Amino acid sequence: MRGCAALALLALAGCKSPASGGAPAAASSEQAGSTTLPSSPPKGMVLVPGGVLLAGTEPGKVPRAPEREMPGAQVVMKPFFIDELPYPNEPGAIPRTGVTLAEAQAACEAQQKRLCSELEWERACKGPNNTAYPYGERYQQAACHTGRVPPAVPPVGISPGCKSAFGVRDTHGTVWEWTDSPYGRGTTDAALVAVRGGNSAEGDVVGRCANVESRRATEARPDRGFRCCMGPRNLGEVTLDVVRGEVLRSVSVAPKLEAALLAAPPDDLVDALASRAAGRFKVAHVWRWRPVGNEELVLQSGCGHPKAGGHAACGVAIGREGVEALAPVGFASSSWWLPTMHQEGAETELWVIGGDELGAFRRRVRYSSGRVIVGDPEYKTEEGKKKRKKKRSRE
Repeated sequence: MRGCAALALLALAGCKSPASGGAPAAASSEQAGSTTLPSSPPKGMVLVPGGVLLAGTEPGKVPRAPEREMPGAQVVMKPFFIDELPYPNEPGAIPRTGVTLAEAQAACEAQQKRLCSELEWERACKGPNNTAYPYGERYQQAACHTGRVPPAVPPVGISPGCKSAFGVRDTHGTVWEWTDSPYGRGTTDAALVAVRGGNSAEGDVVGRCANVESRRATEARPDRGFRCCMGPRNLGEVTLDVVRGEVLRSVSVAPKLEAALLAAPPDDLVDALASRAAGRFKVAHVWRWRPVGNEELVLQSGCGHPKAGGHAACGVAIGREGVEALAPVGFASSSWWLPTMHQEGAETELWVIGGDELGAFRRRVRYSSGRVIVGDPEYKTEEGKKKRKKKRSRE
């Protein structure tokens, strides 16, 4: 399958000293609280039972960050305990922040606990049904108050809806949380550590249990805290090969891809053909686009022509190639003109060049977390811009 990353889970033993600037490879089995699992959860902790974690996000689901997330890989996990809330694990308290990785580890060890691995954290967040968000499969802005970053870290324990099925609370909407896992995603920088949780303007992206960022072990920031785990550590780690390549390349028209497009066309392509009473969409050019690592989209440009004359319905159909099908991602109309493609600047942005009765235009196509966002036409001439403005006011 094209664009599929090679990956593995490594069971590592031992750790590097955070004081040396290196990220720990794994928690040592000698750490306090990590060798045995008490018969019942200590105060303020919840049990995460043994089971299967579907790590990351399956291809085809959005939002998704293919260069940072595993493709829904099955990982067998042993039971462990985890703090219900970020440290100091007290309802109504402001989470402790401004700590390095080593300081977070020391705080957990002082309680006979340890830092969680990133896969333990993800398992605790997703619950037994492996939901995308701690509260379920669909994004709810109000549940964890994600999507808007407040000027100061809010207290924890005041959002009853921000809770996983295991009883873990406030995984998102407050602080980014240290884990003791190295950021094993196509980098050789041993000082990078995986952090989970947090908040950002893109609430539906950051609010997912699979979302992950990298931070340096020696950094101490006001938006970074932690929570502790207890019991034998699950030693699996994420090692994700990040495959990149030429951002945009022209390839030969493939009858198989054209047939797959016609079998499952994007909705906007269907609407464009219907609006012009145009016939079958005929592919003229094909490109492959790599906007981020481990992602390759198929761009098929062409036109559908009305049988009784009139103007064509042209554009670029965007799809994601699977094992047996081409999943529609979007359609960028170029109106009457057979489109051309142009890429400059950010790898996540392309320009589609087209034209209609108002003249030549271009429209931006932007990739964001597995989704493609198509912008409005931007006309080349001032006359075209004025006519476009008048046309929109009439609509």
